Amino acid sequence: MKKDNEAKMKEILNELEDELIEEKKEDKEEDIDKEDKIEETVDESVEDEIDESENVEEESNDESEEDAEETIEIEEAEKEEDDLKEVKESPIRQVGIYLIEKLKKYKYILILDFAIFLFLFFVIPMIILEVKPVIWMTLFLIFTILPTVAFYLKNLFKKYQIMLGIPFFYLCILCILDSCTIKDLYGITSHGALDKSPAWIDAILVTFIIVFFQYVGLTVMDIAKKYLNNRKKK
Repeated sequence: MKKDNEAKMKEILNELEDELIEEKKEDKEEDIDKEDKIEETVDESVEDEIDESENVEEESNDESEEDAEETIEIEEAEKEEDDLKEVKESPIRQVGIYLIEKLKKYKYILILDFAIFLFLFFVIPMIILEVKPVIWMTLFLIFTILPTVAFYLKNLFKKYQIMLGIPFFYLCILCILDSCTIKDLYGITSHGALDKSPAWIDAILVTFIIVFFQYVGLTVMDIAKKYLNNRKKK
């Protein structure tokens, strides 16, 4: 009986060992399967990351190419605008703009000088048909000084701007030199027996005389203003 019991016990132990061995094998296989799955998931994630990075690189490359194209287009448009500006702002145009600005700045003094020119060289010769120096010079002073003072009192121009009359009067007188020789107007003639100087030199002298009397009239006006202001303060 004892032997039978021992044999049964051995058989049971052997069965238990076999079961333990099988369980260990199954556990190992499960561990291996888990490791394989983990490796597969890791590989898949790595591949996904690589794919994403490649996609990002491709997108960045596409974006960079698009940005480069846009910048090139913008630069070309800016160049075209600059070329158009250069064409529009040609030297002739710039000179024209400069002259227009100066005309706007000195418009009142130009209007004044043109009015004085008309008075001296057209109105007076129409009134006086004979050459009488006293009457000529009296009207010369009246039509030169009075309009200048009237414009100056209304603050339509500044005193230094009166110098603009030098080129203005001279050019205007040169335009009417031929008509001035008819009545020996202000001595601007080269046809008289006593006048030996060219007409353009006489025109310079008359121009400076006109501007000189304009300046004298404004100076007298400034002195009178200061005198009146000082009397009011006292």
